[in-house]
Amino acid sequence: MSTSPRSSFSWGCRNDELLNGLLSNMTNGPSIVISGTLLTLGKIYSIVVKAENAFGLSSDFNAHNIELSTFSVPVILMEIPPPPYFRSRDLFVSTSATHSVCSDNQHTLSFNWNIYKDDPKSSTKIQVLDIASGG
Repeated sequence: MSTSPRSSFSWGCRNDELLNGLLSNMTNGPSIVISGTLLTLGKIYSIVVKAENAFGLSSDFNAHNIELSTFSVPVILMEIPPPPYFRSRDLFVSTSATHSVCSDNQHTLSFNWNIYKDDPKSSTKIQVLDIASGG
């Protein structure tokens, strides 16, 4: 369903009455912000949303589970050019990592690079060719 200006959205939480009340009264737009202070460590929240268009047609509820993390997990983006790849040419691969915007624990990040090759004779099907680290 496209998000036209005439669509409205109903948000909620299936398994937490307080959060459900806040979300259902918060907005009828296509996006929401949930403060981490509203979540309890170790509890999985089932966030739901339903869209309705100007003609009164509604989608089914769509659910997504979220859980407050105890540690900062970095978000990694790896950029690699599309194939084909040739032995005669170098392949430049780059990556970046950032901490979640929700985290107040901003440690220095380092990368471990592993290069693998399919090995049809091996039961694991991969063979480590090279390992590199960097920060």
